[in-house]
Order: sequence, then C-alpha cells, then structure tokens
Amino acid sequence: MYDRSDRQKQTQEFFTQKKEVNEVLNQWPDKDFIKDQTWIDTSCGSGNILVGIFKRLEKFHNKQKILNDLLFGCDIEILNVKETIQRLFGNKKINILQNNNIPNKMKASGLIACYEYDNKLVTNFVCCDSLLYPMNFGRFIEPKKIHGFSWLVEENQ
Repeated sequence: MYDRSDRQKQTQEFFTQKKEVNEVLNQWPDKDFIKDQTWIDTSCGSGNILVGIFKRLEKFHNKQKILNDLLFGCDIEILNVKETIQRLFGNKKINILQNNNIPNKMKASGLIACYEYDNKLVTNFVCCDSLLYPMNFGRFIEPKKIHGFSWLVEENQ
C-alpha cells in the first residue's frame, strides 16, 4: 500500500513475511484459536502477523468479535498502523487523530496517534512507543501476577 523502501533504510524496519507468519502459526493447534483470548502484536508493522492470526480466528469467531475484543496491535510508525487497520477492516477512509484530537479515554504515556475508521474510534490499534505505552488501549485492565510479574491481562467473557 505504501512505498516503504526509503523509510526502511532510514528506520531499519523489518517486515515479517507471510511465509514466516504461516510457518509459525501452523505450529499452533486450533484449540488456541477457539479460546476467547487476547492476541497482541506490539510491533505490528503493516499487520502480517495480525492478518494471519485474524484468518485463523475467523474460523471460530465472527469478524466483529475478533476486531473489537480479541486482536490488538501497535507500531511506532503512523502509516504502518493505518495499513494494518485497512487490511483488517477494509479500505474505507481512516482518520489519524493526534495531539489535541486524541480522545481523553485513549490518552496515555507513549501514545502518538489513534484512528477513526468509518467515523468510529478504533481502540485496539494505536500508534505508540510500545516501551512506554501501558497497552490498555483505552480500557481499564487490572494488572495480574503471572509467574511473579505483573501483566496486563484481559480475560474475555
């Protein structure tokens, strides 16, 4: 969708190819995709990994559930996240919200931009510095202790 060759040289971006995504995801049993669990890519790039996960989840869940509750992504490059949203949601107009245009519920440390798709706020795909962003995507998520560490884990009903 975007000519990235110059930007890749400047930023040293690396995009995981579909072949590698499929090789990894093919090793996961279907039972892992049946569960109502959250999937997040903290360096989603143009969304190859998220699209691969989406295709597997689509066998067991409807599209709205996947895009609203199960799949999350972020990247530090604004256009990468925009492309991810277009690939998952479709090619409708996407507005990029920055600075004072970011809704209060989305504001958090490390957030660079959020998006509107078809005039609706997209809360689970954001442009951010993933080392600073709390990964709550505008939601309150109670940190849980897992193996001695605090993690933000959202258990879907």
